[in-house]
Amino acid sequence: MPAPAPLAALHRDHLRQLTQRYQAALATEQLGGVVLLAGAPAFHFLDDTTASWKPNPHFSLFAPLPDAAGSAVLVPAEGEAVLLHLQPDDFWHAPPKAPRGAWLDALDFKTITSEAARDQEIAQWAAAQRGAVVTLGPGHRDPAGFRARVDFARAQKTPYELACLRAANRVAVKGHRAVQAGFEAGESEFALHLRYLAATDHEDHELPYTNIIGLDERGAILHYHHRRREAGPGESLLIDAGASYAGYAADITRSYARSPGPFQALIDAMDRLQQGLIAQLRPGIPWPAMQSACMGALAEVLVDSGLAMASKEAVLEAGLPECFMPHGLGHLLGIQVHDAGGQLADASGTLAPPPAQHPALRLTRTLEENVVVTVEPGLYFIPRFLKALREGPHHALLNWPLVEAMTPYGGIRIEDNVRITADGVENFTRDAFAAEA
Repeated sequence: MPAPAPLAALHRDHLRQLTQRYQAALATEQLGGVVLLAGAPAFHFLDDTTASWKPNPHFSLFAPLPDAAGSAVLVPAEGEAVLLHLQPDDFWHAPPKAPRGAWLDALDFKTITSEAARDQEIAQWAAAQRGAVVTLGPGHRDPAGFRARVDFARAQKTPYELACLRAANRVAVKGHRAVQAGFEAGESEFALHLRYLAATDHEDHELPYTNIIGLDERGAILHYHHRRREAGPGESLLIDAGASYAGYAADITRSYARSPGPFQALIDAMDRLQQGLIAQLRPGIPWPAMQSACMGALAEVLVDSGLAMASKEAVLEAGLPECFMPHGLGHLLGIQVHDAGGQLADASGTLAPPPAQHPALRLTRTLEENVVVTVEPGLYFIPRFLKALREGPHHALLNWPLVEAMTPYGGIRIEDNVRITADGVENFTRDAFAAEA
């Protein structure tokens, strides 16, 4: 359906800003244009069925068309971008629907009926440009200098992108509420997943990432993608599930306990920890500094809960927080769940690698206004790490009876999607939960 008028106007402005951004990168790299190929699904080995597929995100930034295999966007150094939309004359499959909406006013638009016709259009267009034309897409050499410039710039979202991210959060929260109710009713992981799909009106392939719905000890598996069909009731639930709106992603995690007690107290403590970290966010803050702040706050939770029997300083020196949270605090969010450019120090492509003590950190940049990030601290009882701690030099720092009592509950993660504003944040996720309530 066409977007509402205000969003349609934002979309037109977004496309104009996006074209200017890509053209600035083309000028800096002295290129005549760039071809953004959507790509196409790959066939399974020795089979005639295809794997799940998502378009090249650079294509999706210009054309919010999930069913656009074989299409392309052509961005010249000067002038309007061109969308070549592939609608093959095919009796085996339904052809993609023709694009609709006011956003097409900001693009030249051509329908093509075959890949050969597409390639001919691209060749003719490239020959007419003043300068070399590069291709950004599957199977082509990555023009690294160009891509770094557009990836670095895309961290700062346009008003249209912010509107889509807000909408994606509202959709995802409906699913989270439905799953919470199913957990309280004692349903299985599989049934909870089906609840989520129904509440968000998504098919599996439309999700921005594979849902993580783990009861009990499965909550300690960071990317748990199996769904047990045995009915619960589980004593704890970790749900990490998102939604898509016009290609933009929500990425939300919540943790629940069936009954009051020490595990619920840990959830409450982690929720306060997360909100305290979010309150510190503003432009000019280096993300690695937030990771360090998270480890310090997590050390306090370990001490205050009685899981650790030592001072905060001793817990930090021993590296205990990293054993209970072996992932980064968050990442960029946008047209991709882990949006590109998180470890770029500048537009020229200089990398800012994660610090040695936090190798899993996906985001190392300094925050700027209108950057959207996830904030997702966790506390997990992971057998691999607990075994190493028990056998290591710092085993006496932990309250092992309490650790063992909490281990069957798996773990906790609280994740919100937030926009950095001029003096703080806008929390898309909390706003969506409040509206849904």
